[in-house]
Parts: sequence; structure tokens; C-alpha cells
Amino acid sequence: MVSKYPKLITIFGSARIKPNTKYYKKTQIISKLACEEGFNIITGGGPGIMEASSKASFIFCKNSVGLGIKLPREKNLNEYITDGMIFKNFFTRKFIMNFSSKIYIFMPGGLGTMDEFFEILTLIANKKIEKVPVILVGKEFWNPIVKYMEKTLYEKFQTISKSDLNLFKVLDDEKEILKILKKTSKKL
Repeated sequence: MVSKYPKLITIFGSARIKPNTKYYKKTQIISKLACEEGFNIITGGGPGIMEASSKASFIFCKNSVGLGIKLPREKNLNEYITDGMIFKNFFTRKFIMNFSSKIYIFMPGGLGTMDEFFEILTLIANKKIEKVPVILVGKEFWNPIVKYMEKTLYEKFQTISKSDLNLFKVLDDEKEILKILKKTSKKL
């Protein structure tokens, strides 16, 4: 399914973010920019951040890829998905999402977003997937997590390498994100 889309970006984020909120709108802007650079977007296909991205992708890319999962709060793919599937197991869904993208964008999210974030970093750090841009959007959300990684995981306990802290960028400015989209698009 995802092989039809050679230039994919995966956007992760909370299903609980409501329309007309800061990060819902920011997700739509970033998704629009990605479409304008020739990328297709894949999400988990649910509500919140996923819906924001899917809606912009539907409008500006003319398609929207969604890989959903059966969960108590998420039963169906959002209405903007044009190419999607619903999975029973996280493993299969995660495998497809984690090995298909040229850029990973993480918006604010909960446990699922954290799971995906740390898994992507682990896969890149251990050279199990290609080193591609990993962008964390929302300094107010991500900086405390990055500080924990720096102060606790790296400095206090030495459970990660210094180089692990260079596997991602925390950005809020859409112009900075656009630079990364353009640079990555040129490489492809």
C-alpha cells in the first residue's frame, strides 16, 4: 500500500487535540507545506492531529494515507483518508509506518506518540532504518522531554549517547520546517 507513495512523511500526534486549537492548525500548515513540496502524508488515520494532517493532505495532496488501529476510542479512520487500512495489532501498523517515511514529524501527543518517537530514535540510532529528519513541533511540549533526555538519561545515568540527542530537531517555525522539507525533497 505505502509503496505507491515514494515520498512519504509520517506525522504523529495526539488523537485528543481538538479542531481550532494551536497544534491542530499548525499541523494543517505543515501538512500543506509538505504537499507543496511533493510529499504524501501518512498518519494513524484517527482524530485530532491525525485528522488535521489528513484534512490538509486531502485538500492539498489530493490524497491522504491512514493506517488506523482498533482502539476503544478510535474505531474508524477519519473522513479525509483516501487510502487506508485498520490494523488489529500495533506491531504490524508500526512496522509499516516506521519503515516508509523520508521525514518523521511529531506533534504533541500522549503515550502512543512517545512510543513512536522513542522507537524511531532507537531504530535510527541502531542503524535499523535510514537516518532521516525527525522534527518535534512544539517547544513548549517537547523541551521538557528533551531536557529530561539531556540531564537524566545522558548526563546523570549515561543511558544514551550524546549523538542520540542529535537525531532530532525541536522546531516551531514553519519556515525552518519548510527548509528541511525542501532539502529532503531535493535529495529524493
